[in-house]
Order: sequence, then structure tokens, then C-alpha cells
Amino acid sequence: MRRGASPRLPRGAAGAALRVASRLQGVAHGFRAFGDDALIVPPYRIIGAQRISVGSRTVIGPYAFLSVLGERRGERYDGVLRIADDTSIGQNFIVSCAGSIVIGARVLISSNVHIGDAIHGYGDPSLPVIEQAMTRGYLIVADDAFIGINAVVLPNVRIGRHAVVGAGAVVTHDVPDFCVAAGNPARVISRYDFGRRVWIRARAVEPASSHLGRRAPVPGLAPQPGAAAGDDGDERRRAA
Repeated sequence: MRRGASPRLPRGAAGAALRVASRLQGVAHGFRAFGDDALIVPPYRIIGAQRISVGSRTVIGPYAFLSVLGERRGERYDGVLRIADDTSIGQNFIVSCAGSIVIGARVLISSNVHIGDAIHGYGDPSLPVIEQAMTRGYLIVADDAFIGINAVVLPNVRIGRHAVVGAGAVVTHDVPDFCVAAGNPARVISRYDFGRRVWIRARAVEPASSHLGRRAPVPGLAPQPGAAAGDDGDERRRAA
């Protein structure tokens, strides 16, 4: 266990039963990886478990729907979903993954949150949308972030370290480290001032991406040789 981490599952007989359920869950579904004391509370639906990694002590609430595409209508996608250690996710969590989704460590995600790195194509008006190919991208939620209830996070977005996404927000641009974003579309409304050690209001309500600076390393993605720390382009390419 990571130093300072506390067990997510309860102690005693109830905890012992849940730990047995955790081990059975990891084996039964054939996850790519399933850490110690990880648990997805039933009922749930999972598509593509072999492309999903769940970290130790990560708990996902009931009614989750995790869909990680390998193939759809004859086209290969080979999506990958990675969730790191000590993350807590509420009920009705919906994931639509066709490319790469990385959720970091100690992330808190409230109920009724939808995240996705894919969009249904609609370019050909002669075909129903359901018959068209999907575009695939990436989505990153960095360590220690918080996503509020009923939020939606759309493709090709990075939510930064210790960033906060407000309830009901629709995130269409990156949210920088140590910033709060809210609204539809989500805009940065405050940020942490390390010099003054306080949260301050943004000077103007701006699109989340307008506050981008140097970034912390992406959780679960190794730096590439020769890549500068915080290099936005390299981070996006590694996640794709």
C-alpha cells in the first residue's frame, strides 16, 4: 500500500467479503490489470475488460457502464482505459473509450459523470449516425483532481492536477493544474495562487484552455526520451 494511503474497503467480516469479491471480479472479467482491494460495485456493465486497468484500492460505485471499444462495425479501435490507485468514483459512471483514457491517482469523481474520448461521426448525411465511424482521441484526468456531480468531459481534454470541475459542467477544453472550472462550456473561474497561498478568482471568465501553462507529468504515461517536462505536444501524443 502506498505510504499514507488508507484502505477503501471496510475492515471486519464485511470488508473480508468485499475483498473476496474484488479478487473474483478481477479474475472473472479478465481485466488487463485489477489491483488489490479494487472494486466495482454491482450492478454494472463492462465492454472490453481486457483493455481496462484498475488500480489498487480504487472503488467505482454501482450502475457503472465502462465501454472500451476493440472493434465496431468492422473497424478496429483498440481503446485503453487506465485508472490509477486510490481513486473513488460515484454511481452511474459512464465511460466511452475508443482511444486512450487515463485517470490518475487519488481522483474523486462524483455520481452521474460521463467521460469519453470518442465522438460518433455524422459527416455523411446519406448514412445514419449509428452506421458511421467514430472519431477517437484521448482524455486525461491528472492526479488529485475532482469532478463534480453530473459533469460531462468531452474528447481531447486534460483535466490538470488538483483541478476541480464544477457540478453540471461540460468540459470541452483543458483545465490547467490547480484551477476550478464550471459552466457549459466549462470556463476557469478561479485558480490557486502559490505565492499568496489562496484561491483567487480568475481575472476574467475565460475558456479553460486559455490558462494553460507548463504541465505536470501525465499519470501512468512514461516520459519519452528527449521530451521536456510539461511539453504539451508530447503529452498529447503519448496519450493518443
